[in-house]
Amino acid sequence: MAYAVDSNGFIQANNQYYGMDFCPAYWDWLLTNYHAGLVISIDRVYSEIQAHQDSLANWVSGPASGLFLPSADAATIACYQQVLTWVQQRRTPEGQQFYKNAVLNNFFGGGADPYLIAYAMAHNHTVVTLESSDQQRRNKVLIPVVCGGLGVPCITLFDMLRIEQAKFVLE
Repeated sequence: MAYAVDSNGFIQANNQYYGMDFCPAYWDWLLTNYHAGLVISIDRVYSEIQAHQDSLANWVSGPASGLFLPSADAATIACYQQVLTWVQQRRTPEGQQFYKNAVLNNFFGGGADPYLIAYAMAHNHTVVTLESSDQQRRNKVLIPVVCGGLGVPCITLFDMLRIEQAKFVLE
């Protein structure tokens, strides 16, 4: 079992909580735990990060490049179909389609989220994200909601750091 980290575990972490310029220990922790087989992500997360063309994009294409695994293996594709089916078949209590077509198109439009869930499902990993688990939100398909519906373990970035007893200590 490994932690499969969502894009926001990199992008939002860099922009808000653990900027590379003031908290290099976070990035060192990710690399150390990638090398230990505990932290991974997928190629589609890599692509989302690369779109920003910043210091984080340089980091993921340099020392962290191996952390992002291919997400087109047969097991992941089979699980992707389960993610697709679950999201499309989700209904309101009145029996209506829960998500509008535009929301579904956005979720399945090539971004990393459904593939990250499918990859974690196929390989028995825990998804790590900063998204909320608002069960009533209909204008965005949220990773924790889908994971919960499919029985895929999902925790927050901060939970992962606490579980693994990460320490970012000033010297």
